[in-house]
Amino acid sequence: MSIKPGNADRFDHTDLASVDATTPRMIVPGIVYAGWPTLIAGPTGGGKSMLASAFAIEAVRAHLRVGHWDEEMGGAATALRYRALGADASTFDAGDRPSRHGGIRYHEWQAMTLADGYAFGRHVAQVDASDLVILDPLGDP
Repeated sequence: MSIKPGNADRFDHTDLASVDATTPRMIVPGIVYAGWPTLIAGPTGGGKSMLASAFAIEAVRAHLRVGHWDEEMGGAATALRYRALGADASTFDAGDRPSRHGGIRYHEWQAMTLADGYAFGRHVAQVDASDLVILDPLGDP
């Protein structure tokens, strides 16, 4: 197969060297951008929650606040998971007010209803002041 001159002209390209590619602030370097949604999807038992927990620990190491909303594991199993990844008591934010130095604020929750949406958004943004929010799981398979 030969390409005739002119056929290639119909495919536009962008010169990436000339694009203003200002990198947004990262929460997890090279993986999670601040202010951008990141979705981890896969089969049950595929390691999604463990990966999200590793992201949370990296965020805390960068002095960020993490809100972890868990519907399936429970506090004991989640604490064990975080400890297996290297977390200690200083990783968690158990105070009444979010720490200025970062930490994981853990919430056990049941599936939200539409009526809960506003209160949940307010809590994440104003009460927890989370830089990274983990919803586990996001929805039913």
